[in-house]
Amino acid sequence: MGLVHYGTSKTGVMGFTRGLALSLGKYNICVNAILPGAIKVDREKELDSEEAIQANDRGAVARQFIKRRATPQDTTGAFIFFASHESDWIAGHCLAVDGGLTRY
Repeated sequence: MGLVHYGTSKTGVMGFTRGLALSLGKYNICVNAILPGAIKVDREKELDSEEAIQANDRGAVARQFIKRRATPQDTTGAFIFFASHESDWIAGHCLAVDGGLTRY
């Protein structure tokens, strides 16, 4: 099965974002989404073995343009941008913040 559930949920978020942006645009409300890639967090160590974490790291990083795992701080710029007035004319956009993992 691979990551069918992951891809399906991410596609659902993209469709939901576009539909909500279409519905709320008439009220001058911008709806966008941030699609983060794999983010390294301390809690991983509680949930999985070190060997499994390293295997996941190698798999994700090998497919990315930027060859390291993301930290939570790597995504903050995107959130700050969409929360600011600098993004007032952007609506229905899904921004992949994933080190180049997503290729359109």
